[in-house]
Amino acid sequence: NIQEKKEIAKMIDFNEEPLYPTAGVVTRRNPVIQTSGPVFELKLNITDSEVVMLADTAQWESSAVILRSTTVLAFRPAWKERPLSCNLNNAEVFSCVLGKEEETALSIIDPVTINLEIWGRGEVVPASKGLLDVNEDTDVERIADIQLQQLNIRLSYHDAIMFRHILNSLPKQAQEALAGSAETRVEDANLQLEHPANVRSQIEQLASLGFSKQDCLKALQNSGNQLDDAALWLTQNASPQRTPSPTKSKPSEIEMFLGNTSVSFSSIQLKTSCVNLVVIDDCKDADCPLLELSLASLHLKQKYDRCGSLFSTISSSYYNRALSAWEPCVEPWQCAVDWTSTKLGSSGTRNTINIKSVDVVNINITSAMLELYRVVRANWGEDYYNQSTDEPLYNIPQTPPAFRRRTPFVPFALHNTTGCTLMFHTQVIATDNRKDRRNRDQSSSLQDQEEVKDWKKVENGETAPFMFANRGKQRHQNTHQHQLHQVIVRVDGWREVKPVSVDKVGTFFRNVNALRNTSSLTEIPPARVVFQVSLEGSARKLITVRSALEIENKLAVPLKIRLENTALKVADVKEFELLPRAKLPVPILYCWAKMTARPFVANSYQWKFSDKQVHWCHILDSSDNSLELHESQHAVSPKTPPYRFCVAVRRLGFPQEALAIGPGSKAWVQPAHLITFLPPVTLINLLPCQLQFSLQGTSNNGEVKPGSETPLLIDTSALYVLDFYLENFPGIGSLIMQPGTSAFEARIKLSDNKSRPLYLNIKVSVRYGGSVFITVFAPYWIVNKTGLPMLFKQEGDKIESAGQYEEHELARMMAPLLFSFPERDSNLSLVARVGIGLNPEGKPRWCKHFYVQTGCTVRRLRVQPPSHDKRPEWVYIVGIDVRPGKGRYRLTTIITFSPRFQIYNQSRHKIQFSQHCFATSFQDPGAEKTFLTAHTNSSLAFHWPRLDMDQLLCMRLLDIPGSQWSGGFLIENVDSFQLSTRDSQGRARFLRVEISLYFSTYCVVISSADNYPPPFRVDNFSEVPITFYQTGVSDHLVRAVVKPHQSVPYALDGPVLPPHITVSAPGGSVATYNMNVTGTGSELTYENFIY
Repeated sequence: NIQEKKEIAKMIDFNEEPLYPTAGVVTRRNPVIQTSGPVFELKLNITDSEVVMLADTAQWESSAVILRSTTVLAFRPAWKERPLSCNLNNAEVFSCVLGKEEETALSIIDPVTINLEIWGRGEVVPASKGLLDVNEDTDVERIADIQLQQLNIRLSYHDAIMFRHILNSLPKQAQEALAGSAETRVEDANLQLEHPANVRSQIEQLASLGFSKQDCLKALQNSGNQLDDAALWLTQNASPQRTPSPTKSKPSEIEMFLGNTSVSFSSIQLKTSCVNLVVIDDCKDADCPLLELSLASLHLKQKYDRCGSLFSTISSSYYNRALSAWEPCVEPWQCAVDWTSTKLGSSGTRNTINIKSVDVVNINITSAMLELYRVVRANWGEDYYNQSTDEPLYNIPQTPPAFRRRTPFVPFALHNTTGCTLMFHTQVIATDNRKDRRNRDQSSSLQDQEEVKDWKKVENGETAPFMFANRGKQRHQNTHQHQLHQVIVRVDGWREVKPVSVDKVGTFFRNVNALRNTSSLTEIPPARVVFQVSLEGSARKLITVRSALEIENKLAVPLKIRLENTALKVADVKEFELLPRAKLPVPILYCWAKMTARPFVANSYQWKFSDKQVHWCHILDSSDNSLELHESQHAVSPKTPPYRFCVAVRRLGFPQEALAIGPGSKAWVQPAHLITFLPPVTLINLLPCQLQFSLQGTSNNGEVKPGSETPLLIDTSALYVLDFYLENFPGIGSLIMQPGTSAFEARIKLSDNKSRPLYLNIKVSVRYGGSVFITVFAPYWIVNKTGLPMLFKQEGDKIESAGQYEEHELARMMAPLLFSFPERDSNLSLVARVGIGLNPEGKPRWCKHFYVQTGCTVRRLRVQPPSHDKRPEWVYIVGIDVRPGKGRYRLTTIITFSPRFQIYNQSRHKIQFSQHCFATSFQDPGAEKTFLTAHTNSSLAFHWPRLDMDQLLCMRLLDIPGSQWSGGFLIENVDSFQLSTRDSQGRARFLRVEISLYFSTYCVVISSADNYPPPFRVDNFSEVPITFYQTGVSDHLVRAVVKPHQSVPYALDGPVLPPHITVSAPGGSVATYNMNVTGTGSELTYENFIY
């Protein structure tokens, strides 16, 4: 051993030592150090290691995250240039359920090889320091270099929930595992429980000297709780605990990670060709990719001083579920990002981020992406907070997401509505740009499918879930591959159809020939099978297999459909029910059957089937679409009028028939039609009130609710007349309808109880080739939101317009008022006034006229006082907004009268408002009548009581004892500020005031200012209290005092006054400062009587 130590020791030969000049006075001979023997190196090979983190240690089958890799670690402390290297081969991270790893494993990080090496180079020519570097060791600045090829990360919703739960449970697990520190915690807890706070404070002070808390407690007990005596006792009778002394670092030394160790390094550097992060949505009824973020040619560097840089090409895509394809969200963008952290003083820091790029950022935002965001946000939020929207009345406790077992997601389902049993199987074809390669792959894949065809049987009306590939560990890896997922269907009685791709949402069809059956007496015709692919839920694709002939019911009652299939089978009759607003496909075998229908009211048989049959075979083009009127006779009472309905047959956008079909042809016409049952006449009411109608010459009458429609079972082949009338409008308006009419517009005249006319517009449209739709609407609505009783008329008329009576003089009408001009080219202007009941002693006057053109305007409604009253006239300002209606109300012009000012109280206080001239501290019954009170979360319309006085609004808080009126502020301009309200003690409370203009109304929103910083802060760094107040405010309650070395928040007490603050020192000078001018102002002096 002694010989080995001598060999390894440093051998120094002073005879061969060269001379080195130095910068100092003395020179020295630097010994040439020669080493012999091997350098110490520790190598660890860890094969197939696993690091397991559990979500819940109390559960046997808990979710877990596993890190699996083969690790090679080399540690060379004597080799300063490369002290550590680590290699992780096939490192992967995956989640699973403990005990069922193979069945439930899902990859989070795909297998990747990671190389970590700490390396560095010393100085080539070390700087000489004279005698100071005799014993100095050369330092090497090292870098932790991480290199890997491509990193694929897949993170799902359940993974994020599980990681969050693991991170939250780690501190608890660590506390339970560290049993050695439990006794110390118990002793500290006993000390805290047994002794008062002052004794615990003395123990902490003594313990800071390095002694244990038990010795400190004993010292206090022996010295009678005298702190100095206890410290002296500790120095004589106790020994301090040994603590590692901190290493003094040199001022020029660079701070490093893992400092003062042989593997310290100053920066971390990561280089990789690409990092792909795929976010997966596996919440609730989905399991499909959501978003992909790619960082290509990534170079990341982070230093110990929190400075770093990143160079990469960034791109992002989202997964369109309807098309089963990735669509770019952010086009590839090359950029460089660097960040720095600068210390400000002793505690603060300033972080700076710089982004540099010469490329243009191209961001694609589509409606599909916005809809995907809305769906995912709703599903994730509902699942995370355990809120079920299906049953809002019941609070059902659910399993937390971290412990919930993932339900396997089946992405496809096939629904059979053909009326027959069908068989299907699946196949996946990889596509390529080269056509011959695709054909070759397709042929080979078809051969493989022939060998392993797995036919699945689906009965009529059933839904069979299926998937194309079994669930793998590396989920959704093939979404970037160009593959076609196809289904091959064979309906019972027909041959199998050609493959249909089900990746995209849409409607597809295949023509298929029937199987020849010699035992059958009739021939089964060829069929057209339709595949309708739609999204069920948020991600599952539902493939509905049906015929190409559909029936929809737009009547108000259910229908019974009868199909007599005598062309294919003898005495084969099928009946089914079709509910209102429903659409059903006809079974394939019954597409050519004789079709009749009848109403099916209350599950009774009181109506017979119609005599006419529904024919569609003669319609070969969309231009041949037809509509026929059918009648169903009453089965019990023949005198009852028949139930009339129309049947519209339309050919959809399928290809034209290829065969020439004539009278002698035996070819079968393929269905491609939609058969619609609808009423002959539909009456639509677009009025804000009920519309009553009657049919002349019959007992057919009724009413239509606002915004609703009703069917009229009228024989449209003959002339008919409809009469219309409204409540308070007994005068009837008639509409004459000719048979076979086309679209037109008309006006009908109604009259109220005072014979004043009202004209309504009627729009008649014809749809489905003959079904009549009659829409009744008013040309103008007048909506009163002012809170005042108001009356209206056309300019130049002597009386008010129709529909206004005595009650309109006393109170505001809630429903819109119907209004019309007698002639289209007449003077389209209106005038308005307030009702007599608002100021009974005054005389209302009509305002200046305004035109009903789109836009906003303002009018003043005046009330003239009686001649013996000397007060000024009452004036009410209202805003007028004229705009067309929205949606189906677009043909109506809506005239809205609103208050000029609307106050919203969104604070927690009960607030009283007043015009500034009436806000006095003494009681005035006349002024108190003008006050308005707004409760929390309420709104009210505001009108100036006196327009000839200053138009300033002030307020006070009724729930604060002694609250004073605030300063007046303007509300007729857009602004936002903080208002100060004070109580009888002078204490200030701040409220936020925001004024915005919505059309012609100023909205004044009062809210709490707790979340906003005060507009001003007054700091007093002097030695005397300072008094300050806003210049021009004479009330003594608004004068505030700030004590020495303290600060107080402040807001202006008079918002309309100049922002000038008057400051006075005790017994000294007074100065005024402008708050809008920064900088040093004039100095204050005060008298000091202490000599």
